[in-house]
Amino acid sequence: MGFELLTGNVLDTTTDALLLTIDGTQRGMEGNVARQFAKRYPEDWDLLQRDLKYPVPIGRTVAVPWDGECPWRYIVFASTLHHFGVLDNQQKLRVIRLALTESLQVCVRRRISSMSSAVLQGGWRINAQAALLEMKTTYQSVGC
Repeated sequence: MGFELLTGNVLDTTTDALLLTIDGTQRGMEGNVARQFAKRYPEDWDLLQRDLKYPVPIGRTVAVPWDGECPWRYIVFASTLHHFGVLDNQQKLRVIRLALTESLQVCVRRRISSMSSAVLQGGWRINAQAALLEMKTTYQSVGC
């Protein structure tokens, strides 16, 4: 799986998997892209939420095979959003690294050849450039 940087709406991509961010403590605390996904594919979202078992520890991911209205055959939920307590910048980058590493490993194990994701800023207002660099470095270290 190659690393390709594109600008645009991640929900308009044609890949095998889509990575959506959530706060894994409970339902209803998902990221902006997940909320847009829910608006675009409401039936899929409702069913996916039923399949997703909480809690999902921060930095962990869950891949759900999917055959619904949306074009992706896997939805990967990454628990990167943190609404309780405070994380410093190094901890925030670590969460990005952990979640992306696990997401990529899931893709390799399930023979998913492509996955779309927005820049994993975690809702923390971490600099997009720093988050993207962490994603690129993580991708290279996983060796997909």
